[in-house]
Amino acid sequence: MNFVIGVRIMWEQIRVGKLFSQRKKVAPLKLSEGISQPQRNRIEYRIHECMGQRLSSYQNPYVDLARKLYGTYGLLKIKDNSQNRNSGVTAEVLFEHLILCTDDEYLDFIEIAMLYIDYNQIGFCVIHLNEIFREDGLAYVLTPFSVSDVIDDATGKRISNVQNYPQIILVDNQVTQQEIIAPVLKLLTYPGLSVVNQELIGAFHHIRDKKYADAISLAAASMESMFKVIFKREKMTLPKSTALGNLINEFLNKNKLPKYYENCFLAISKIRNEISSSHGRAEQNIDPVTFYQAEHVVHLVASNILFLARKYGLES
Repeated sequence: MNFVIGVRIMWEQIRVGKLFSQRKKVAPLKLSEGISQPQRNRIEYRIHECMGQRLSSYQNPYVDLARKLYGTYGLLKIKDNSQNRNSGVTAEVLFEHLILCTDDEYLDFIEIAMLYIDYNQIGFCVIHLNEIFREDGLAYVLTPFSVSDVIDDATGKRISNVQNYPQIILVDNQVTQQEIIAPVLKLLTYPGLSVVNQELIGAFHHIRDKKYADAISLAAASMESMFKVIFKREKMTLPKSTALGNLINEFLNKNKLPKYYENCFLAISKIRNEISSSHGRAEQNIDPVTFYQAEHVVHLVASNILFLARKYGLES
């Protein structure tokens, strides 16, 4: 066996463990939205590593990536005196852009790059990138890759095997991310929970976009969808009105939950009715919804969904 190949195989076998400095490092509780250059380097290395066969099947996947980002922004960021300024949309221009771009634009790159990861590697890539986010105290999580059925809004027909590629969501602290958000995102890859998944992830996106009232609306919608899934699973008849409050009350009346859980679940409905964007809130003289209110409701909904899934055997 060639010596270089032998060393490479040996490294492939041992690199699954963490090095001493990584084992010693304690993940910070306070999270940051700023992505430093060393962190960007680590992320790009992992993405490149997981592209695998895509690197051979595409002439250069980074050119495709550059074109997609160029089509999104109309330009890529390079220095005025860059030697790449007149070279068109190339991989080299992309790499320069990734050094100069904003943090939000860098997150766009991560999401688009997921389209180029080998199908059998995408799960590992998400795990690796989330580990980088966690170790370095970055306020982001990549959602898992999943396949689901969806209803086409235009035709009303069911479309099977729709691939839901990982997306970035914003998180506020390590404990919540590890104990609530990560488990519920893993849970929601279950095909029967695809609508719940889309709505809850949408709520996280609204928080990132500072649309806090919308985040509360969509989080409550995900709770409604979760109850509908359980109604079907338990062969229960839905009430005439499937508003969240009615679903919860029917559930309690059928003794599917102890009465002492009533306030825990109805609080979501009451908060949604008071301050979300789904009940004519814009016409009322109410103080703007804050980040902390939206975050609290979305995390509470995620926790409740996880509880219901575990109670009714939906957690794989």
